[in-house]
Amino acid sequence: MGADRLWLIDPRGVNGEPAYDVAVVALKACLDDPAPAVAVARSLAASTGAAPERAARWVPNASAA
Repeated sequence: MGADRLWLIDPRGVNGEPAYDVAVVALKACLDDPAPAVAVARSLAASTGAAPERAARWVPNASAA
């Protein structure tokens, strides 16, 4: 673990798709508005080590869930 990177922790302890988790956090930060959430997902993914484009592609799916 490094101080130069953000970490997302699943409170249920489930291993899943990190990019999907980033998309969910981005949507919540954008009050469930997918338009700005795509850019936020890219930025957050870059900060956490997840794939930015993959996180952006997960936003519509996370929005539907």
